[in-house]
Amino acid sequence: MVMKLTGEFYYRLLKPVAKKIFYYKFNVHEGDYILPGEGNPFIMVGHHVSAFDPLILNGFSKRMIRFLYADANTELGVRAKLLRLLDMMSFAKNSADCQSIRHCNTRLKEGKALGLYPDGGPCWDGTPDPLIFSTSKLIKMMNVPVYGIRYNGAYLSKPRWCIKIRKGKVIMNTFQIFTKEEIKSLTIEELHDKLTKALEYDEFKWQRENRVSFKGKKLAESIEKLLYYCPECGRMNKMASKGSRFKCTHCDLELIYNEY
Repeated sequence: MVMKLTGEFYYRLLKPVAKKIFYYKFNVHEGDYILPGEGNPFIMVGHHVSAFDPLILNGFSKRMIRFLYADANTELGVRAKLLRLLDMMSFAKNSADCQSIRHCNTRLKEGKALGLYPDGGPCWDGTPDPLIFSTSKLIKMMNVPVYGIRYNGAYLSKPRWCIKIRKGKVIMNTFQIFTKEEIKSLTIEELHDKLTKALEYDEFKWQRENRVSFKGKKLAESIEKLLYYCPECGRMNKMASKGSRFKCTHCDLELIYNEY
């Protein structure tokens, strides 16, 4: 009889290695940790910064958190196989995916932890995109406690537009957003408003207050994916970057991206 290996098995096998790699690369500092122990179901939400978010969070967590991921990732070869091995759950973005909802409900009834990013995808500018309203519907439907994760410094460590990781500091803290009793008493609209307020975040405001150095190579390269409008002459798609410098090829405005 062949034993079927579970997501929990692969999680415990890979966690020590992944934690060591990512904690070193991002200089991760663990802050407040208040997540429930094994057997207690909950939903974890957070502001989405990069593809590394679930890996870093599962390194921080004392138990496995199964994340929902967009079905577009099912076509990404090795990554898709790894997600399936770890019992992560795909969903169709911006549509009612009944199969995924049933899968979530089953895992929570088994006492598992579910993770998702209500803003739907990694942010471009250090602030979360507007939250997907159906997240609040799912929270209402599942009726389990909801916790949040805040990653200070994660965006500046790997902005969505950039090529290379920068070495600075990432501080992680968890906090409770909803109890089961609150979920029962609030309407979906009230849940959505409170969830939006709980996940508000501005990486550049945090950086102005903390002045953390994020060192790396080619700090400005590809920034034109984000800053495609010249603030000096108003021309579109004239920005170009190389190394730590970027400039407008029309009016010759030139700027430097430094470690702060």
